Amino acid sequence: MLGRLGRARSLVCVAMLVAGAAEGATFTVNRSDDVDDGQCDPAHCSLREAIRASEALEGRDTIDFLLEPADGRVHRIQPTAPLPTLSDPAGVEIRGPAVVDVHAEFA
Repeated sequence: MLGRLGRARSLVCVAMLVAGAAEGATFTVNRSDDVDDGQCDPAHCSLREAIRASEALEGRDTIDFLLEPADGRVHRIQPTAPLPTLSDPAGVEIRGPAVVDVHAEFA
């Protein structure tokens, strides 16, 4: 049986785990290319890299878009292969401009 101190430590640990699980990371897509060098960082983060980075972590993450539109209005991303599946049960929040065109044709 746990004494008062043991129960208090257990509650603190559980609270830390719940708080850590609730908070997610934010990944900012800042390139429209489909390059994946394994890092989603301020120097280069494609949509593919952001999805993979988000899937590698537990919890509800956010993917932000910070892209310059090609024609002044539409943000176009053209993947060269199917994008990874978003499968984390906590989900992913997508934020950014109103129009992001993910256009892909695969043979």
